Amino acid sequence: MSARKLSHWGAALAISGCGAIATLEPSPASAEVSQAANQCAGVDAEAQTASFTSWAGVSEAKRLTRVEYIGKAPMHRTAGVQLFVPARAGMSAEYIQRLIGCQIALAAEQGGQEALGVPGIRAEVAARGDGYRVRITSDDVSAAQELVRRMGL
Repeated sequence: MSARKLSHWGAALAISGCGAIATLEPSPASAEVSQAANQCAGVDAEAQTASFTSWAGVSEAKRLTRVEYIGKAPMHRTAGVQLFVPARAGMSAEYIQRLIGCQIALAAEQGGQEALGVPGIRAEVAARGDGYRVRITSDDVSAAQELVRRMGL
């Protein structure tokens, strides 16, 4: 293993009796890279780099809200966005889930201003009629509001 690869890994050495056991644990920086690599396994390179909304052909986008009660008064809080992706040949809910997970991991790694680069967001995909419903949400209201702002809603 090269010195460069070793710089990305922290080595822990445990010595017991006459034997030695070495385990390699990833540093936080290499853990993010491997998380993005894991999320992007099986996703073609063109889809990884394209904007999700343009690649998927999103036909509808709207703000999601949730109701929280402060005492007896209902408060409507921003929860994220909901997108509708029309079905295409070769597309499945599982593939869209993998793709959006990949793009969230890549955006988090790069730290840019992409819509999917908001920290603390998650996505869920479900088949609906002739397409797929994609919900991108966050429990943090400020993160959800930032997502909505970046999506232009």
